[in-house]
Amino acid sequence: RHVYPNTYMQVFHLLASALKAIQFDVLIAKEKFVSVCNVSGPANVGKTLACAIALRLVDSQDLMLSRCTLSSMLDYAHVFKNMLIVWDDPRNTSPGQLSSVVHEAFNGVASSTITKGRRQYNSTLIIGTQECLLGMETNNVNMATFSRLSHIDFNVAEATSSFDYSHEKY
Repeated sequence: RHVYPNTYMQVFHLLASALKAIQFDVLIAKEKFVSVCNVSGPANVGKTLACAIALRLVDSQDLMLSRCTLSSMLDYAHVFKNMLIVWDDPRNTSPGQLSSVVHEAFNGVASSTITKGRRQYNSTLIIGTQECLLGMETNNVNMATFSRLSHIDFNVAEATSSFDYSHEKY
C-alpha cells in the first residue's frame, strides 16, 4: 500500500489469482476451467513487482519468464504442475497464438499452438503486457478470448493523496 498506493487493489486481485495455482488440478477437475490472468499497464507501475510478489507467495520465484518465446513458456507450463507461471512481456507472438494460449490454458488442454510434441497446461498462467487485453483488437472474434481472461489493469491515473504515511511504522 505504501510503495504503490494507487494500485494496491490490483495487487490484491493478482494475489487472489495466484492462489488458484495451488489448486489448479482440483479446479480443472471440478470447474473444467481456470481463468488466465492478464496484467497490463504502462512501464514502471509495478506489474512485474506485483507478479514477483505473487510468485514468492506460492514459492515459485524461478517461474518469472520474461520476454521468452511461446515454446519456452509452454515447456514450463507442461513440466511444472500446480504452479504459478508468469509470462512477462511475451515476444514474437501473434494475436492468434495468444488467443490459442488463452483458450488452451483456460481449459487445461494439450496445446495445438506449437507442434513440438504434446504439451499440457498444468499450471496457472499470468500474462503481463503493456497493452490492455493482450494488445488484441476489441472485436466480436476476440470476445471469446477476453471472456477467459481475468484482467487486471495497472493503468490508474496518478491520484495525489493528502494522507501522510510517514508516521506509520513498517
